[in-house]
Formats: sequence, C-alpha cells, structure tokens
Amino acid sequence: MIHPNHRTLRLDFAITLVFASSLSLLLFAAPNSASAQDTIRNEALAEHIRRFTLSEGRFTGAGASFLLDELRASDFVMIGEYHGSKRISEFTDALIPILNDVGFKTMMAEVGPSTGRILDELRGDIPSQLKHINESYLRTSEDGDANLPIPFFNYVEDAAFLQSLKDRDWRIFGIDQEFLYGYPMQIDRIYANLDSLQRQSVSDLYRELRDSLRVYYEWNITGKQDISVSLKRSPLFAEFLNRTRVHEPNGEIIDALIKSINIYYLNATRQWYENNEMRVNYMKSMFVQHIREESIDLSREKILFKMGAFHLSRGFTPLAFYEIGNMVGELADFHQRKDLNITFSSRFYMENGEVKDILDSDNPFFHRTRELDKHGSMDEWVIIDLRPILKGYFYWPRIYDFNEHIIAMAEAYDLLIIPITETDPTPNYGRK
Repeated sequence: MIHPNHRTLRLDFAITLVFASSLSLLLFAAPNSASAQDTIRNEALAEHIRRFTLSEGRFTGAGASFLLDELRASDFVMIGEYHGSKRISEFTDALIPILNDVGFKTMMAEVGPSTGRILDELRGDIPSQLKHINESYLRTSEDGDANLPIPFFNYVEDAAFLQSLKDRDWRIFGIDQEFLYGYPMQIDRIYANLDSLQRQSVSDLYRELRDSLRVYYEWNITGKQDISVSLKRSPLFAEFLNRTRVHEPNGEIIDALIKSINIYYLNATRQWYENNEMRVNYMKSMFVQHIREESIDLSREKILFKMGAFHLSRGFTPLAFYEIGNMVGELADFHQRKDLNITFSSRFYMENGEVKDILDSDNPFFHRTRELDKHGSMDEWVIIDLRPILKGYFYWPRIYDFNEHIIAMAEAYDLLIIPITETDPTPNYGRK
C-alpha cells in the first residue's frame, strides 16, 4: 500500500489583527526556552484531542459525542479526503445515518455531472451494479494498475456508503470533470439514449469510434499520445457527437464531455495553471447549476460534500485558487448557516503484512505536520479540533508556535481526523 499524502496548504501571512484595546502593537509573550514552549503547546492542545472507535458502523468513545454533536449542528459537511482510503469510506458510511436523521439528503461528489447522474440512478444491489460497470470498462496499464470509469468508487467500501445513501433516498450530484477513463461509458450512454431509428443511422459510426477509442487508450496508457489530444483531433468523435445531439438528454452529456476533454487537453499541453483554473471554475459552475436546476434552497437544505481535501479547503490553495470549499464556506456565512470542514491525515498503514509508521520515513514531506500526526493511533481514531489553534497562534497570549504547514491546515479546516491503521481497500472488480 502507498501511504496517503498529508494535506497541507500554503500559509498567507497577510493578516490584519483588530483589537479592542488601545494597544497599537501586539507583543507575543514567548517562553524562555523551546522546551517550555513545547510543554505549553502540548498541554494546550491536549484538551482539543479526542479519540473514538468505529465498529460495525457505530461511533463510540469519548470523541464520538463531540463528533456527533458537531455533525448534527452543521448544515454543510465537507469531507476533505485523501483518495483511495478504505477508512474514509468506512467513516462516510457510518455518518450517513446520522446526517440523514438531521435532514441531509444531498451529496456533491468529485465526479462529472453525467457520471453523477449514473450514480444517482442506481437502485437495488449497488455493489453488484458498480462492479458490473467497473468490469465493463476496466483498462489495465502496463504496470498492472486498474483504470476504471468512475473515480473514487472503485472499491467495496465505496459501494457500501453509496448503498447507504440510496437506501435513504439521497440525491447525488457530480460537479467535477468527466473522468478520462469513463469516456467509453459516456459514449455508450449517448448511443443507448437514441431511439431505434437514430441508433441505426449512427451504428457504423458508433462501432468505428469504439474501435478507435481502444487505440486512443493504448496510446494514452503507453504515453504515445494523451487521450484528450486524440479525441480533439478525431473526426469520428466530432461527427458522432454532432449526430447524436439530436436527442435532447444527450446534449448535457456531450457538453460535459467536451468541457472535460478541454480541461485534460490543457494539462496535456502543459498549460497547468489554465488547466486548474478551468477545472476549479467548472466545479463552481456545476455546483451553481445543480442548485438552480434542482431548486435547492441553501438557506434550508443540508448538503454533504465528499471530495479531495484541496478542493474543499478554505482560503487560497497551493494550486493558486479559491476552490469550491471556500465558496461553500462563504455561502454558509451569507445564509447564516454552519459549515463543518473536515480533513484527514494518516500515521499507521499496512505494507507487505506489516504495520508501518509514516513518521519513520526519511522524507521530510511526511514530517511537516508531525506535531499533529504523532497523536495518531493504530487502533483508535483521533480527532483534533483545529479551530483553537488559530486563536492560540495569532492572539495573545500566544500558546502555539506550530510551523506554517500546521497553521495553514488550521486556517483551511475545522477538524483533523487521523484514522486507525490504513489497509488496502477491497477492489470491487475482477481482473480481465
């Protein structure tokens, strides 16, 4: 297993401090030694560290009451994950009944709008249906990695929380680009939407395009040519989209495909800033579109977001943008509602049958948030309330002197959760 990266954000030091006192300059009273500062810091943080267990879908332990109170008091809950985590999917599955009981019925996911519609339409035995979708469109790279059509729903644990959502009649919306390995799935959906006469008129074109796609993906996987470049240059693809747009529901799928290919194309042509700019703006626009089309009243309805941590952070991200999480936080303020922004880190993980400690790594990257991660446990979940850190860092008496990575985390999120030992998730697909 590859251990997950910790989520950190760049610190912006341009801060204006306003005080009720007549002091014109804020002086921090620093302890006389680093050792004394460490003692003060650790003692002050200890009261904001709680632990809980998660077993058979139930939260228990001292930290459970704190977490459940925070969830129940919130209107917009953001799960800022590191991807591919079995533990975060288990956590999500366990909190769905709790959120459902206080009125949550909507989830925004890091998938494309058309893919979100596919997930939303699933009923019955969802793990089996997802497995069928995964196996129908599975592509294996040269190193054996599985490339699947729906990102972040590859595993049994992901299917389990999706089952929990649909069993309670939640709506699921995708607000990201359509995933590049999901294009054949979208093309099949476009073709299936046509009536029999329309399908007959484009059947040869459809088969030719599907044959071409196999070549395009081989080029993509071997590094010969990015799939976005191939599709932008493909007259077959352009003709297929043009001729199948006659069926109105296909228009939304086609528009999402074109937008997504353009986003990937900017990355393939090394226009990285423009790539991220377009993607961030697209996420925001899709969120707004769903809100309007579904008449979602943000002053009343409650929404769960589950996406990568950067996308759901407050403030300016390392990618140089204010992303969807910042937008949601501002909307919560505007509507006088409460948002809860959760991020995750990890300490222990399984590798080759042995428990490893990420803090034993020589890579300095994994030590940037060491002062928080060191509280992680192999068999207990840890939850750290980051909000008091800001007061204790920026205001007198200054009781924290954490590095800029930890302060940036506290600026971006409310709670840090460190799961128990990470293990490999369970693939919801078989190898071809």
